Amino acid sequence: MANPSPAIDQLVHAADALYLGGNPWAARQKYSQALAATPQNPILHYRVGLCAWAEGNGILAQDHFEQAIRLDPNYADAHDALGQLHLESGRLAPAEVHSAKAIELAPHDIDWRCLARLRSRSRSQD
Repeated sequence: MANPSPAIDQLVHAADALYLGGNPWAARQKYSQALAATPQNPILHYRVGLCAWAEGNGILAQDHFEQAIRLDPNYADAHDALGQLHLESGRLAPAEVHSAKAIELAPHDIDWRCLARLRSRSRSQD
């Protein structure tokens, strides 16, 4: 995030600690407070999505991953997360689209688990 205010930076750091400590609900509350002050921030949308997904709220997670991608179409992590969410929900076509986009955007960056699982699942169904 570019030049966040100290208050927003504090919220994000607190949210990061809560998420890493295994409390996605409390983390989502903090990220959402930061997001209210900076609604065009794709990173915060992504992080709210991660928390929502960890809470089992796939609909909210999808909404935030999609918003992160609308704000930054080149956000590889958001494409990867959305691909994994689609795969988890059995929506193979959009899973492949978003996973492929993530790989295209950052081929050496992340362990692209989604596409590997998707291809494995496709082969087992043949």
